[in-house]
This record gives sequence, structure tokens and C-alpha cells, in this order.
Amino acid sequence: MAPCPQPSSTATPTFLIPFALRTSGCNAIKEQGSDSAPVRTIAFTIIDHRCSNSYNKIATIEELDVNFLGLQAALRKVENAIPDGSLLVTNGISAIRQVLHPLALRLSFRLSPLFYKFIDISRFEALPLDENCSLEDELNLICDRIQYLCEGK
Repeated sequence: MAPCPQPSSTATPTFLIPFALRTSGCNAIKEQGSDSAPVRTIAFTIIDHRCSNSYNKIATIEELDVNFLGLQAALRKVENAIPDGSLLVTNGISAIRQVLHPLALRLSFRLSPLFYKFIDISRFEALPLDENCSLEDELNLICDRIQYLCEGK
């Protein structure tokens, strides 16, 4: 599934949510989740495709301090901040499948349906990230890739 919604599709989400997180483990970007380290920060923004086929970022990047809020409260904040009909867009599967899912299981809470379906933007082409890449940089790269893929359809 390409991330850019098609005008006549009802199954395609209206809102795309670039989503990233950082753990306190080593090599946080490339091997995230491999050491079961806790989540430090979650970041996301909102892209709306309703107005046209172009990219419309409608929210600034929001970063949540999970050390301060706790993981469940931070994830609830994400859920409450985004509109219905949204789909997460990540760079790789590790943020969701190797970090959030195992942590929720270990902490005995259930993730909302939002965290079970997502688009891995790196399937289309790997993003140029390194160990110095901030969450804001990663989200901006995801947004740029969404815009590129939407313009190329």
C-alpha cells in the first residue's frame, strides 16, 4: 500500500501520522528494541490529504517525554491528539514491533488498534539516517518521503 491516499478510496486513511521514538538503549536508531531498553521519547506529527492530493502538514512535531509521562500516558496522548481515520507511518518496523509491542506485553497493558497497522516508509526506499539523527530530523525525512511518493503517483 502506497502512503498517499487515492481520492476515490474509502479504505485509505485521511490522516498520515509520521511516528518515531527513541529508547535509552545503545545504537538507538539501527538496533532499536534489540536490547529491551525503555522508551525515552515519542514524536509524531499529522499530515492531512483531504484538501488535495498534495502533502499538507497540519501540526507541528510533538515530542513526548516518556520518562516524565510514563509509556501508557504518552501513548494515550498520541491517541487523543490524532484524528479518527489515521494511520501511523514509521521508518522501519522496530519502533512498533520491536519496542512498543514487547513493552506493552511486559508492562501488562493493551495497545490501542492504532499501533497495530502502520506503513513502513523504508519499504519504498531507505531513509538516510545516522546515529546523530534527532527525532525531528527523522520525522521531517518521513514527511519528505511521503510528499515525494504522493507527487510521483
